[in-house]
Amino acid sequence: MNDENLKLKEMYISAVENQQKGNSEIAENLYKKILEEIPNHINTRSNLGALYAQTGKTEKAVELLQKVLKIEPNNINANGNLGIAFTQLIEYQKAIDCHKKVLQFDPNNADAYNNLGINYKHSGESDLAKEYFNKATEINPTHAAAYNNLGILLGALGEYEKAIIALKKCLEISPNFFKAQANLSNI
Repeated sequence: MNDENLKLKEMYISAVENQQKGNSEIAENLYKKILEEIPNHINTRSNLGALYAQTGKTEKAVELLQKVLKIEPNNINANGNLGIAFTQLIEYQKAIDCHKKVLQFDPNNADAYNNLGINYKHSGESDLAKEYFNKATEINPTHAAAYNNLGILLGALGEYEKAIIALKKCLEISPNFFKAQANLSNI
């Protein structure tokens, strides 16, 4: 590996680490530098798209992730992140299509099931939402967000005892899940 490739690899690792730590601006700048050198670097484009979705630059996220999918249509991360961006844009059917595509290639992806539940809930399809939240927790019994989402849905449906159980399970898994604490106190 030559020095330039090693430098780009180190830059990519640093960008990912900064993104995970919430240092969005540093991560974004590093991803952009990598793309100046390697414009079609799929993982960098996909991660930058996810970062844009995380930081409210949703239109940029959609644009970038769609470019990734033109190059690599079956990219699980790009499809999942595009689905999240479409959810933010209140384009629930497009989001559902993206998350279903993830499941075509990774049928045990608990995040995709949770995200499907979110989109079906927003679409008024409570039964499907419940089914997908349950599937997420079945696949990953420690998926705190899925338990939280299930609890919110069950509370909205008036199934308070089941909602409390789901939210308590969420807090058992993740005691500092502040939204779940608030949701539990509301129920």
